[in-house]
Amino acid sequence: MADPSLAAFERRAAEAERRLAALELKLASPGGGGGGGSGGASGGDLRAYQKKVVAMLYDLRADLGRARATTNATERRCRSLEKDLEEARDVIQRKDYRILHLCRAYREAVKEKWDNMPELEPEPSNDGVDPATLPGYKPSAAAAALMSAEAAAAKEEEGEKEAA
Repeated sequence: MADPSLAAFERRAAEAERRLAALELKLASPGGGGGGGSGGASGGDLRAYQKKVVAMLYDLRADLGRARATTNATERRCRSLEKDLEEARDVIQRKDYRILHLCRAYREAVKEKWDNMPELEPEPSNDGVDPATLPGYKPSAAAAALMSAEAAAAKEEEGEKEAA
């Protein structure tokens, strides 16, 4: 998972470390500045400049170390998150598979239930026979209410005929 900008940064950092090591070696040698003070500057000015450069290089090295530590921590976190993502995808895939089979089983159960339902017969014609007179007839509550309403209406009609 090497980011192109990160790879370029690492390359520049390695180059900077190499140069830093070379400068430190050069400064630690007895000649020190490589020119031996022949540039017209006094030895004290040159030493102060060298110390300043060395301090800047040490700061650069410390910044580089912090950047590497941050990069490593970020990469570890990214790998951890990728692992968590894969686990979550596996869980979702298992749940989807389970839902698929549960839906299929539900459809089959409903189909079996409806396939085993008895066919509804058409309502028999009344042919003038009162169902209440048939042996073993037990009307439902709705049918009983309807029949009592019909009986009350019939009595009311008879009462009106007699009154007229």
